[in-house]
Amino acid sequence: GSYLSLADIGHDEDDKVQCIVLLRKGEETIPALKDVKAKVQELNDPASGRLLPGVEIEPYYDRTDLLNMTTETVTENLFLGILLVVVILLMFLGNVRTAFIVAINVPLALLFAFAVLYLRGKSANLLSIGAVDFGIIVDSSVIMVGNIYRHLTSGKHAGLPLKERIINSVREIDRALLFSTLIMVCAFLPLFTMTGVEGQLFGPMATTYAFSLLGALLLAMTLSPVLCSLFFRRIKPVGENLIVRLVKRFYLWQLRLSMRFRWVAVIVMAGISIATLCALPFLGNELMPELEEGNLWIRGTAPLNWTLERNVEVHKKSRAIMASYPEVESVVSQSGRPDDGTDTAGFFNAEFFVTLRPEKNWPALAEKTDWFSRHFGPRARTEEECRQELKQEEQQLAQKGLPPRSAEELDAAYARKMSRGRRPRTKQELNDEMNAELDRTIPGITWNFSQNIRDNVMEALSGVKGDNSVKIFGPDIDQLEKLAAQVKIVLQGIPGIENVGIFHISGQSHLEFRVDPQKCERWGVTTADVNSVVASALGATPQSNMVEGEKLFPIAIRWPKRLRSSETAILDIPVDIVNNQVVLAQGSGFVPNAQGHALASPALTGTKADTSNPISNTPRLRLRDLVSPVAEDGSPDPEGSFERHGASNIYRENGKRMIAVKFSVHGRDLASAVNEARAKTAEIQELKSPYQAVWTGEFEQMESAEGRLLWIVPLSLALIFLLLYAAFRSFLDSAVVLLNVVAISMGAFWTLLFTGTNFSISAAVGFISLFGVAIMDGLLMIAAFNQGRAQGLPLQQAIEQGVDKWVRPLTMTALTAILGLLPAAVSTRIGSQTQRPLAIVVVGGMMTLLLLTRCLMPVLYSFYGHREPPEVTGSMAH
Repeated sequence: GSYLSLADIGHDEDDKVQCIVLLRKGEETIPALKDVKAKVQELNDPASGRLLPGVEIEPYYDRTDLLNMTTETVTENLFLGILLVVVILLMFLGNVRTAFIVAINVPLALLFAFAVLYLRGKSANLLSIGAVDFGIIVDSSVIMVGNIYRHLTSGKHAGLPLKERIINSVREIDRALLFSTLIMVCAFLPLFTMTGVEGQLFGPMATTYAFSLLGALLLAMTLSPVLCSLFFRRIKPVGENLIVRLVKRFYLWQLRLSMRFRWVAVIVMAGISIATLCALPFLGNELMPELEEGNLWIRGTAPLNWTLERNVEVHKKSRAIMASYPEVESVVSQSGRPDDGTDTAGFFNAEFFVTLRPEKNWPALAEKTDWFSRHFGPRARTEEECRQELKQEEQQLAQKGLPPRSAEELDAAYARKMSRGRRPRTKQELNDEMNAELDRTIPGITWNFSQNIRDNVMEALSGVKGDNSVKIFGPDIDQLEKLAAQVKIVLQGIPGIENVGIFHISGQSHLEFRVDPQKCERWGVTTADVNSVVASALGATPQSNMVEGEKLFPIAIRWPKRLRSSETAILDIPVDIVNNQVVLAQGSGFVPNAQGHALASPALTGTKADTSNPISNTPRLRLRDLVSPVAEDGSPDPEGSFERHGASNIYRENGKRMIAVKFSVHGRDLASAVNEARAKTAEIQELKSPYQAVWTGEFEQMESAEGRLLWIVPLSLALIFLLLYAAFRSFLDSAVVLLNVVAISMGAFWTLLFTGTNFSISAAVGFISLFGVAIMDGLLMIAAFNQGRAQGLPLQQAIEQGVDKWVRPLTMTALTAILGLLPAAVSTRIGSQTQRPLAIVVVGGMMTLLLLTRCLMPVLYSFYGHREPPEVTGSMAH
């Protein structure tokens, strides 16, 4: 939705009315935003008379901008990926018509998927098409058209009609193509089981992928042969171009070398596998990369006993600090909690929505730290150095008799000098500098930096206002506070953990006036009478009812604020002695009292002042004469204080008391930071039964998602193995194809490690995508080897012939998969963050497939390929 505010955000103004427009679940965002804008325009129209004169609704957050930027990122990656795929097709096929037939299947397959999404009431967006690899989608068409093109240009069966030759080409690969596509879909089964945040992010993509593959298979089996019959009528036999010959020569040379030193190749791959296992602990782990939204959501938590006036004063200062950064466009703050009760907070809570300018407009304020800039680039200059240079330049102009520069020219020259050797700050650097200045300038407040959408998602995951939290459950409030303080100290000492704060349940001051039964007995006053007076004076007691039409309203009265706003004023509240019985006192003087003795009557000043009720003429006491301070054990304490330290918010979860310590992780992967924190907090001696620490938030969701993947991925691989066995009727062939998955995964792992990318659910989806590609590649290659052996060829010759025959289409599929996601792998624009790990995994894995695994399967096959191939080999041969 959008946030609307009756405020001029260009100025520092207070006390503005704000409203939030919420979008119903399942509704489309863009049409709803258009309707909201139309309604705002209608309300702002003076002719409508819907708003008071001078009042105008001004939107300060509109999600349309984020949607447009992410859509632009997806569109750019989409077209650039398709363009690169077409270039690869032209390079390897050397025929424009062939490349066109293959390339046209990409948009048609996506249209098929979009049609299914439309029928299911889903939308095409960043989540559904942001990381779809067009190279993987087009694989079936590449294989089909490549096989038809190879048959027609080889001159084989030239006497048959074109239609028959195309049908023979299709019949040769239809079973292999069907099995490979089924296996690809099975590889995506883990994506359909995802729930929670990762399910919302990658569930639409899994659906789009699956339906795109199904559409591509249908197109490859129907449209592609038809187009080949139309465009290839007069095609002539042509030789392979230079690129194909070089690729074949390279692979055959690599193959012969590997076959000559088979055991060396196996030992090398085993060594790489062992190195990968040893390096696994060095790969960071997180739930999801943070999606850049172009804004900041900053929350400040002050001490619980702060007043609203104090908090508002501090918020003004905080807004001024945030607005002083040139990257900031506007700042809107909220104090306290919303009136709808959706957030449990008090005056101590403050939230700031900070809109940032586009990054291309950020000034160069950070010094360059890369190696080239440090050694060869210009040196960054301080403000004083720049001012001195400007002063010297002005003196030189004066010596030459030239007029001085204008203020605008001086500002421009100063900006140029300051930007030399500098670069714009990153968003994380902006967060760190702003956080440090806020901590330094306004001590006592715990700050938390997030983003608008992310803050809501993380709050839903953790149950508190923070990305992650450790919740301590236990019965005693004071002990919970003590344990939370110890946990906070531990977390603050762990590198990478920032914005640590406690959601205190104690610490708010309150006044506790305990009615003293002995004092009440002395004056003949019941405790119920005292409590009734206090309730009516401070809390308001209904005295009557007012009827307005069909509505009934209670009329409640209480004392004015000035007579109940301090401890002294409350203690001076008068209490009537309604049970008073006036008798003659024994002794000198006539003094009305409750028991008939000669004690002095209650008085406000002096001992003989008339304190009686002017209406009923009954005596009165001050509240201080009927209450007493109490000690910690509840006994009266005349020397004690009425001000007590007590609870502010008592949090419960599943009926158990708890206190939460929130924190964020920056500059380090989430898993290692939380694991270190769990290990160190476990050393706290007092954190034991009946007290328990539970880690929630992003980390908990990550563990849950990875736990599901740990059983669904092996289940998916087992199902794939059954399909492979059904295709080959051979345990060894199926096992070798599955080993290709291991090899390609190692390449993806090292790519993540070298690029400094953490393993996340996005990267896991990339690995799942690779499973299907690796298995399809291995299936087609082993089938080609089996075909050669079935034809009676020697093992070495069967392997070389299989590689020579299918190295071009398999290399094309690998390159199209790489280039189809390369734009997403290197993109840094808004909307690309969640998809980049997926793209990096696919690109790294496919590069490994190109360079290494093409020789792994032939070497492994050579150890058992002397056996008689299964009977089904003929129909499975590609």
